[in-house]
Amino acid sequence: MNLELFFKELFSLPETVDFRVSPDGEIVAFRETGEQGGRISLWSLTEDAIQTTSPWYESGLQYKISWCPQGQRVYYYVEDEYGPDIYALTPGGDVTTVVSDDAHHYLADLHPSGEWLLYTSSATERLQKRDFKTEVTEAWGPSDFSDPSIVARFDYTGERILIMRNPTDNLQNQDLYIHSSDGTELRRVPVTETGDRSFGTGWHPEGDQVLVTSNTEKRAGIFDLQANEVNWYGAQGSREYPLGFFPSGTAFATTNTSDNPVVYETDGTRHVLTPDAGCYEIIYTARRDIFFPEDALLLAQSETDHPPAPVCYDHEAETVESLFEYPISDRACDQLTAAESVSIPVSEGTVPGLFYPSSEPGPGIVLIYGDSSGDIAQSFDRRAQAFAATGYTVLRAATRGERFTTREHADFAAAGRWLAKRPGVRGKVGVFGHSHGAHNVLMQLINYPEIWDAGIAWNGVADLHEFREHPEAAESYWRSLGDPDTNRERWRANNPIERIEELDAPLLLYYGVEDTERVTTGSSFRDELLASGWSEGPEGDFEYVEVEGEGHYDDAPSQQADRWSLFVEFFNRRLATQSKSQDNTHSHR
Repeated sequence: MNLELFFKELFSLPETVDFRVSPDGEIVAFRETGEQGGRISLWSLTEDAIQTTSPWYESGLQYKISWCPQGQRVYYYVEDEYGPDIYALTPGGDVTTVVSDDAHHYLADLHPSGEWLLYTSSATERLQKRDFKTEVTEAWGPSDFSDPSIVARFDYTGERILIMRNPTDNLQNQDLYIHSSDGTELRRVPVTETGDRSFGTGWHPEGDQVLVTSNTEKRAGIFDLQANEVNWYGAQGSREYPLGFFPSGTAFATTNTSDNPVVYETDGTRHVLTPDAGCYEIIYTARRDIFFPEDALLLAQSETDHPPAPVCYDHEAETVESLFEYPISDRACDQLTAAESVSIPVSEGTVPGLFYPSSEPGPGIVLIYGDSSGDIAQSFDRRAQAFAATGYTVLRAATRGERFTTREHADFAAAGRWLAKRPGVRGKVGVFGHSHGAHNVLMQLINYPEIWDAGIAWNGVADLHEFREHPEAAESYWRSLGDPDTNRERWRANNPIERIEELDAPLLLYYGVEDTERVTTGSSFRDELLASGWSEGPEGDFEYVEVEGEGHYDDAPSQQADRWSLFVEFFNRRLATQSKSQDNTHSHR
């Protein structure tokens, strides 16, 4: 197999479920990948063809597409050396740079008039208002409005907005508030007690109710603003995240990381949307642009060996209609592996996983993501397919643990033990992760070095304290650890750089230089490894790679081909030697 060609084709296949429908229900926007990189495409449902596209971006194009409520434009992100900037594409093909400077930017919400929007900037603690008529950008909201959430929701009139903020010194706290559209007339929505975390995700069309959830309930609720109380739907702890009301207001949609989307009627009737094969997916940051005006829901149907395609769920008729099939490469699809659902024994039960068997005996690789849902979707995963196509037996593993908990780490360790015992794996197991999954790779090699024969950590936080001090780092990442001064031992237990002496396995640290808040921690970790006596290089104890022009997320297929060729080559070398299950004397020195 020509690996470079296969990887280019594989990473040109669509993976994102970020399909968004225009307010009139006639155009679907989505992120497209190809040889030239990535672009935003608008598919006309009336013409059954691409209507227009953005330019190709060689690298940096991210997910999180959002339609303007009036349908004039689609917003999206492109990451440069400073972080994500906001762009807009019109149905006529015009592209506008909305916000671009030396900071990170994320869209908070769009005013229903389409005349202005709110966004967060890493350069300031207050939300920013961008007015398109005057082209003026100014701070929005009360002067004490710090720690703004990137999730906000205007009501249908645009007169009020839901926003999350924390007015306390407790890092674990997050309260839900309603402001008028000018940031005044503050009202707290008492979903939870102070010290918990509450979220608001959508308004009822009549404006008298809002969809909510919390870290304690972990399910969807409707908060009645007149009665000042919440009615919860489903079982507590079901992890059904509310997305929004259907246009009629008679039902709302929820998502879960593995179960198919669930639709609740306001009287409590529950509809689980389940396809004949694979799963239905929906992006959890969606706004109203996942709903058709005819009370239908836009979903993506995905299978473990087939990329997602958009479908329309008609709530009243309870039918699903395919919208269009994205053109895909037959050559790449011929190499794809269907995964089997498996149960992995852990303390107090099991967790699910997806198992990609190899036709030939050889090493295994566990892919870990840091997902605390305890579930895993039967969806298309290009990373799992990349390793499976090159002869590895692959396991995508879930965990029941929240971030930075012993349960999170223990569940991933159980996955490694389970995979090592598969007949064709012969005891040789590597571990791979990206972002928080990469942090978990480091913690696995520290907490359970006897399990793993090699690991790859891609864009992971290797020093929590250094990451915390970076001006562009998101506080939400470490918030669950609490205050570092009063929770010193917990921070140390989860901080790889402070526990280097316990790490014992060949390791590849891979960073995109534009992921500035993480690459600095990786560089410090590398220096500490060298100071601790580790040798660097293909024949050494660890390898370190920084790549110019790459950020935190996936980039152009050509860059992906280079990256995954490097990953596979690393595991080919490092897992070809005797496994730890056969030789307990392994040491990096």
